[in-house]
Amino acid sequence: MSRTTKHASPGSCPSCGYRFEASTATHGRRAPKVGDLTICIGCQVALQYLSLDPLELEVVDLASFPTDIKVEVAHVQAAIRRAREQAGRAR
Repeated sequence: MSRTTKHASPGSCPSCGYRFEASTATHGRRAPKVGDLTICIGCQVALQYLSLDPLELEVVDLASFPTDIKVEVAHVQAAIRRAREQAGRAR
């Protein structure tokens, strides 16, 4: 079961401007912390938390990250794309 964390102060994606008000873990039950990665649901870019209050995110280049992290990010990005496509068809 995923855990959703509401952010005290919303932030936005520096790439597309999507407004972040909450985050959901892909696995585990802990809240995000500075340095963690997240994926923008708007544009699927990989982001890293710089601050939680106020919420600040930066686009991150995954080239230097371990392969297992790159694979997990790619899976999450693909899942977001599929969900957005299915939502578009349901309209």
